[in-house]
Amino acid sequence: MFTITQRSAKLKSGKSPIVLIVYGERRGTSNKRGQKIITLKTPACFPDEWNQEFKRYRKTVDGFKIYNASLKLIEDRCDKIYQNLVGKAQVPTIDDFIEQYKNVSKKKTNPPTVTDQWRKYAAKIKGEGRIKTNTVLLNSMRLWIRFYKDEIGNDIAIKDVNLETLNSFTSYMERIKNAPNTIGMRMRDLRTIYNYSRHTKVIPKDVDYPFEHYSWRKTKGRVLPHEHLTKEEWESFKTLTLEDKKLERFRDIFIFMVHCHGINFRDLVCLTYKENVKGNEIHFQRKKTRGKVTDKIKVFISPKMEKLMTRYRNAGVDQIFPVMSRYPEDPSKWQNTYEYTLKKFNAALKAIANEAEIEQGKRISSYVARHTYATLMYFEGISVSIISQSLGHTTEKETTNYLKSIDAERVYEITKGIL
Repeated sequence: MFTITQRSAKLKSGKSPIVLIVYGERRGTSNKRGQKIITLKTPACFPDEWNQEFKRYRKTVDGFKIYNASLKLIEDRCDKIYQNLVGKAQVPTIDDFIEQYKNVSKKKTNPPTVTDQWRKYAAKIKGEGRIKTNTVLLNSMRLWIRFYKDEIGNDIAIKDVNLETLNSFTSYMERIKNAPNTIGMRMRDLRTIYNYSRHTKVIPKDVDYPFEHYSWRKTKGRVLPHEHLTKEEWESFKTLTLEDKKLERFRDIFIFMVHCHGINFRDLVCLTYKENVKGNEIHFQRKKTRGKVTDKIKVFISPKMEKLMTRYRNAGVDQIFPVMSRYPEDPSKWQNTYEYTLKKFNAALKAIANEAEIEQGKRISSYVARHTYATLMYFEGISVSIISQSLGHTTEKETTNYLKSIDAERVYEITKGIL
């Protein structure tokens, strides 16, 4: 008497909606059959994203598990209605079925839980191609699930999250020995989910905002400094003779990153001649701050940068530095390839640091290029505001945090020639 299917008619986007079709006899007619089509609230999709045999979304649809679970609930509801009508010893009509279906739909449903909203937002982020952020969100969600199973028993509605909930979650993470930075990250993710729920009107406007009064001070522990290369280390790093051509290539990429205003490795692998080279400048926007900062960072191509670009230019490849073995279109595959390449790059930097005169125990990674650029600029007397602008920071406070760990070093450099 009913089925869930995808309509053949397409929307302007090229996608087709998912519908519930109820078919059978009409009320008050004899043997006159017909059908009623109800468009479901699950999203429309392309034909190759729908499995007609199983009446479900395919795995290529972001959030397919949530949507397929919704379809299963609708099927169970329809089956219950059908059994109820048959049990009344009457021939079910379309009109009888639709009346009960609408009455069931009008019944109050349970409000979305914290986990419901977490999954929904994570699926949205994944759909935007932000795979790494999606992974972090899901890790935070798993910790939340562990928390409510251990402490509460059942998940709570997102609208019921209050200050007590936030404090309990924080205390739980402290008890299971989560690092302070990890606790801060998990709480920021929870706040993001809460704000998303407010924005989408899942949480009513008259509900008090719990994060307004939430406060947590990190317990004192080892604070890791922003590692950077000193002037002497930078000179040693640049001039080191390397017999291994792969190490030499990675060293040259690191040098380019420092010259290119401390560009992040992720932004570097995305640089192309077509999109980013504008005359004698490189224009790019940080992936980390997209949507927050609209201005592009503009870097003048110095002779050293031009020399490195020419050395590693690959005919037929648009990337300035084609360091990744491939550039897949699928966001998940791209992220996997990127993380593998970053791991190799950081391993190479550690090997180079061992050969160069780099301080023992200093943690060398791709991000050291960014800190090194800021440090060298700072030692040359460049103002914090200019350094901040060249780094693409949203505020000067971010830049100040970079430079905190080098104040003592700078004082020593200034005073050693005086005392």
